[in-house]
Amino acid sequence: MQVIAKSKYSIKSVGDLARYIKANPNTKLKIATLKGDTLELILLDAFEKADIAVDSVEMVYFDDLLAMVDSFKLGKVDMLSHIKPYTTQFVESGTATVVTDNAEIWSPTTPNTVVSVLDKTLTGRPEIVKSYLKGVQCAAKIINETPSKAVALLKGGNYYRVDDKVLIKAFTSQPAPITFTPDLIAVQKVVDEMVSLKYIKADIPASKIFDISIVKALEK
Repeated sequence: MQVIAKSKYSIKSVGDLARYIKANPNTKLKIATLKGDTLELILLDAFEKADIAVDSVEMVYFDDLLAMVDSFKLGKVDMLSHIKPYTTQFVESGTATVVTDNAEIWSPTTPNTVVSVLDKTLTGRPEIVKSYLKGVQCAAKIINETPSKAVALLKGGNYYRVDDKVLIKAFTSQPAPITFTPDLIAVQKVVDEMVSLKYIKADIPASKIFDISIVKALEK
């Protein structure tokens, strides 16, 4: 996950964002994000760290990820909280700067994507789960070690609406090699915040949300 801003603002950190807001009290930057999603929570945590009031910006909520990208491209919003490689294409073209990312706000192993499985499948047919995880670990190895091969494979399925060079840059600028063992401390912080925002009712321990025993064994 990355938060980016239009290059014209020269905002290259959360500190820069705080200084820009302070220097322009009568102008509210418009930020595109998803409500109740980590793409919103990364903004709220970044604001908290820099003592930025939420009402000093205008949050523009979307329900479609690609519509958010188009909105930023068309200049309807000033900042975008989104995911690579869609943020990467703007940075590589020089039209945007990176303000922060999940590695800086939470940790390099904050989970960006979640795979869910039925409990009856996990307990009754664990070999299927293990086989799937081995498959995604193989994919991660290709991305980590030979990103050009990964791009060629993805291009064949037309998975991303970006140029090959943008996808390569997205892969090679990761804060850490891809891993499937999530940072449960970071997850717990997000869960706690969702409870405080009343997006969810029960504060469920992250250790009960993620069963990382199988993936930890496979990563040894």
